[in-house]
Amino acid sequence: MADTVSKSTKSSKKSLDPLRNPAAAGAELTRNDEGFRSLADNMPNLAWMADKDGWIYWYNLRWYEYTGTTPKDMEGWGWQSVHDPSTLPDVLVGWQRSIASGEPFDMVFPLKSAAGQYNPYLTRVVPIRNKAGEITQWFGTNTDVSEQIRERERVEELAVQRQTATDLLVNVLETMGDAFLMLDANWIIRRVNKNQEEVSKTRRQDIIGKNLWEVFPDAKRPDSKYWIEYHTVAKTRQPTHFVERYPPLNIWTEVDVYPMDDGGISIFFRDITERILAEKALVGSEARFRFMAESMPQQVWTATPDGRLDYVNEQAVEYFQKPAESIVGDGWQAVLHPDDVRSAVVAWTRATATGEVYETKFRLRRAADDTFRWHLVRALPMRGEDNKILKWFGSNTDIDDIINTTRQRDELEDIAVVLRTQRAELEALNKSKDEFISLASHQLRTPATGVKQYVGMLLEGYAGDMTGQQLRFVEQAYASNERQLKIVNDLLKVARVDAGKVILHQTPVRLEPLIAEIIAEQASQFEGKHQSVVFKQTGDADYDIRTDKDLLRMVLENLIDNANKYTYEDKTITIKLTKSKQLVTISVVDQGVGIAAEDIAKLGQKFNRIDNPLTAHVDGTGLGLYWVHKVIGLLDGQLVIRSKVGTGSTFAVKLRR
Repeated sequence: MADTVSKSTKSSKKSLDPLRNPAAAGAELTRNDEGFRSLADNMPNLAWMADKDGWIYWYNLRWYEYTGTTPKDMEGWGWQSVHDPSTLPDVLVGWQRSIASGEPFDMVFPLKSAAGQYNPYLTRVVPIRNKAGEITQWFGTNTDVSEQIRERERVEELAVQRQTATDLLVNVLETMGDAFLMLDANWIIRRVNKNQEEVSKTRRQDIIGKNLWEVFPDAKRPDSKYWIEYHTVAKTRQPTHFVERYPPLNIWTEVDVYPMDDGGISIFFRDITERILAEKALVGSEARFRFMAESMPQQVWTATPDGRLDYVNEQAVEYFQKPAESIVGDGWQAVLHPDDVRSAVVAWTRATATGEVYETKFRLRRAADDTFRWHLVRALPMRGEDNKILKWFGSNTDIDDIINTTRQRDELEDIAVVLRTQRAELEALNKSKDEFISLASHQLRTPATGVKQYVGMLLEGYAGDMTGQQLRFVEQAYASNERQLKIVNDLLKVARVDAGKVILHQTPVRLEPLIAEIIAEQASQFEGKHQSVVFKQTGDADYDIRTDKDLLRMVLENLIDNANKYTYEDKTITIKLTKSKQLVTISVVDQGVGIAAEDIAKLGQKFNRIDNPLTAHVDGTGLGLYWVHKVIGLLDGQLVIRSKVGTGSTFAVKLRR
């Protein structure tokens, strides 16, 4: 920001003018203040200095590292190259105003990184005056406020007030999304927050100093989880987490309970009635869809936008006497009459490419009498708001008798009308379900994200040191909020993949370093359970494929994390890389609790968790493997699961080379 430099000023700076003699200027700065230069070069902020007229003659090393520029790049007006052209005029006006008035410069504007990305920076420039009060230099810093920009006003307020750590802790408890109760060893309520008053419909002045069980007598029932879990924590001094309905207020609560040093307990709870209702509505919507599909006499199926079947109803399973897993994908082609395969595949490929209604006739093998019968096959695409295909809904109607009996010709059109009506109802149900999940998840995520940033500031020491108990309170609040965010993020991920809004970014990917990196990132989890991790590969090191690296990484992180969670301590987890001419297989093999054969097919269903000895100790939503199944399908891959109870499981991801 040096466009105010006059010719006379520049001509008078023969030794310190960095544009005419940068080497001399740098040497002079080093000689004059070596300590300042060392400090400025090692500070996390970008920093620079200008003469009294605004001519910038020095930047710290952090500036060059972030912008990817060199001192030569910054000569003249080179600094403008890292500013956003849309905000540069306002920057120049503000800088000129400060130079003219001698007032400090304070502004937030974007600066371009070496990677070409603009990030917002809080820029503050202060004048340096001599004993006579005259400005001799300007010193400026640029601080990255990408994460803090939404909380900027609050942060500035806190900085001005310089509240103590205790005051800030109270403020956190008052503004956090969770309701809070602190009890002493005699069950006397010692502290509550505002959210507790709102959720429980009580006033703090009416309940502080009173016995918890007198204030909330319904929670004292012997079968109440509140009574059972609170006493368990008080006795064992171990934290717990549970969900319970409180009848007097007709609400569902999610509760985290932690022991305190004085023998009491702290309780964090939140009203999750909306979430419970949303989950029930989702399950109900899925159930209605399946009920309609299973109640229809036709074979009903759905397919992904690229034409791979992902669901068939029970009528199809019974008709072909094959498990659903062998029919989905491209498995349906195996039950076609050999003479009809080519024409059926060509017509289906054309429909999925153009988005046109798919309608054809072909013969399917009925397993009961081993005969091929003619079917009318129709499929319609369901589209999103952007007109992109989200899902195909199709049906196969046995018309063999109609084709062979002309008297039944009119019946065919009646069936088609019914199918179209029922298909429209199914599409409407499915769309409403996805829209509801997305809306509910976004509404839940906004307050939780704010709480995370606020509590994170406290943990990072913005308000000074805290006592041990204060630190535990804040850590407990942060962990509780993280669980809520994970549930919301899982719902959002599933909603996006169900809505067909996941966009693939395929690039060449080397699998060996990717897997090694994931193992290294999760090392602390394995060390915590004294588990060994072995990474094996067969053949040469050529395990390069073309796929979406970020999505594949998330899939592998999920599978490896599950292996850690559902494997006992002191066991081994093995990750294997194998390949054939067409496929690369990544296998995650654990020595965990294992899965019963009848439960394996349930793993890809929403909100489904298999009961086993470790389930109670592992948080989860039942959405992870559903999402993994969906994403592997988008990557044109396949997830194969093999397991034996008491021995362990193998999750194999097969991808095309």
